[in-house]
Amino acid sequence: MCKDDILSKITKLLNMTQENGASEAEALTAIQVAQRLALENNLDLSGLEVAEQVREVVEVETETKSSRPNPLIKRLANVIAKNFRCVSVIRHYCGKQYILFIGLAKDAEAGKQVFNFTVGQIKRLSEAYLKTRRKSDNFWGSQKGKLVKADYVLGFIDGVKSGLEHNAVQYGLVTTRPQEVKDHLNKMRLRFTGNAVINTYGSTDARQCGFRDGHDSIRQRNQSKVLSCA
Repeated sequence: MCKDDILSKITKLLNMTQENGASEAEALTAIQVAQRLALENNLDLSGLEVAEQVREVVEVETETKSSRPNPLIKRLANVIAKNFRCVSVIRHYCGKQYILFIGLAKDAEAGKQVFNFTVGQIKRLSEAYLKTRRKSDNFWGSQKGKLVKADYVLGFIDGVKSGLEHNAVQYGLVTTRPQEVKDHLNKMRLRFTGNAVINTYGSTDARQCGFRDGHDSIRQRNQSKVLSCA
């Protein structure tokens, strides 16, 4: 396959966004396959028509459903941002909470899509897990439910991290933050804080089930549409 054909396929993959009709999973996998093709063929993405957009550092914003600080949301955003060579920042204004993914255009958009996807998965799967636990446990109160859910979500986030790392190895992805992003962050002069304490129930079962669901949510995706382009 000649260089022009490979560049054409990479361009098609990079243009597979939700705005163009792709699902979150397809858009994520498309970016990964495009990066793998570029690495395997020693190609510089600056040769693509979308290169200017790819190298531009942007701040992609997505609104969370909670107006209060949530250390679990922060931890999830950090895990995803790191995998996509971004930085995640929490911003509050007008009584709402937003997550900013700061990075190269395609990286930041992918981070946002994966974040929104995983937040939806956490909501759906954690509710299903808690429903099962309520039926089997002799004692269940609202406070216990919140603590067990925190266990599950922490496990889910660890599973997401594991799944993303598996993808990086499988596709040979580079997860080092680009210099353009580092320079942009230095100009912003952000103040980073440590991780807040997260209260949990200490449920091993919840952590293990959360890990499995988080890992599977990232790994088990429909790639047929993407692979047809690669």
